[in-house]
Amino acid sequence: MGIFFSKIYNLKAGTIEDNGIKISVFLEEYLVYKDSLKNYLEKNPEETNIEEIVWDRIIKNVWLENIAQKNNLLVTKEELNKYLINIENIDDLKKSSKEEFGISFNKYEKLVLKPFILEYKIYNHLLNNYNDIENVTKAQ
Repeated sequence: MGIFFSKIYNLKAGTIEDNGIKISVFLEEYLVYKDSLKNYLEKNPEETNIEEIVWDRIIKNVWLENIAQKNNLLVTKEELNKYLINIENIDDLKKSSKEEFGISFNKYEKLVLKPFILEYKIYNHLLNNYNDIENVTKAQ
């Protein structure tokens, strides 16, 4: 029910400030990450702080999205499809997204695969365009 209402009312979970710019973190995104992680950890128990992992992931995604927008580095459907084609046993991954994370494969693509591909693109962009720590820091 929480995801439903957070989506309808566009509720915020928090705000991240980056150099004076306030970036909203929406409650729906937070709850979807939390629910999928909680489902995964129930099936793969280990001691961990779910809240901390969820916030770490969301902050990382906001940071990546910010760099991506500034540098026009978006993950296209073609790039995602190219990545998916290279996965040996895609049916197992689809099954795992449902059984281990409790989410559809489309949500898995959005929560896990797209941020992974985006992180790779940004890393390559930074390596190719900035060759010292000072300029990498400026890019961020």
